[in-house]
Amino acid sequence: MTQNPPQDGQPASGEKTLRMKKPKFDPHAGPISPDPNLPPGLRRWGALAVATGLGTGFSPFAPGTAGTFVGVLLFWFLAPPFAGWGVYTVATVCLIALGIWTATLAEGIYRKKDDGRIVIDEVVGYLVTMLGTCGADDSTVRKAWIAVAGFFVFRFFDILKPPPAYQFQALPGGYGIVIDDVMAGVYGCLTLHIGLILWRWLGA
Repeated sequence: MTQNPPQDGQPASGEKTLRMKKPKFDPHAGPISPDPNLPPGLRRWGALAVATGLGTGFSPFAPGTAGTFVGVLLFWFLAPPFAGWGVYTVATVCLIALGIWTATLAEGIYRKKDDGRIVIDEVVGYLVTMLGTCGADDSTVRKAWIAVAGFFVFRFFDILKPPPAYQFQALPGGYGIVIDDVMAGVYGCLTLHIGLILWRWLGA
């Protein structure tokens, strides 16, 4: 019995083809930040207080959502009419820098990549989402509605993590913890502003 010769691009009879599967990208596969070896004291507890969103990261249910509420409070008192957008922007940038530093320390202390107790990323991500969304002449009710809308918009993008937010998680230390949420906040800010333009156009 004769065998037909193999066609172009097909293995010959009896050959075993090893097909290598492309490994799935895991943004949390990188090394954990080194333990900072901070002794108990103000610096250690202060860093953890910031990284955990004043302890909201210890919430037994949805710590990321709980941490976002800290961002809501900061937005309420930093945005107009209580303060101006200049103050708000400077505070947000400073908190991003502080968040990266404290998240790096906390990751090293907890010995886990992007530990769930670290929620400063949700705080700053929400603040980025809300940038420039209300004015001094807006009523308290309107500002409250905008704050609630921003909460859901940010959480949507924070969970979805469209590129490059998902890939940013692979950055080392606190950068990988915080920058992806900042990117989610950028998406949220753009979406929220589009929604507000439509809202005003409809005369709401």
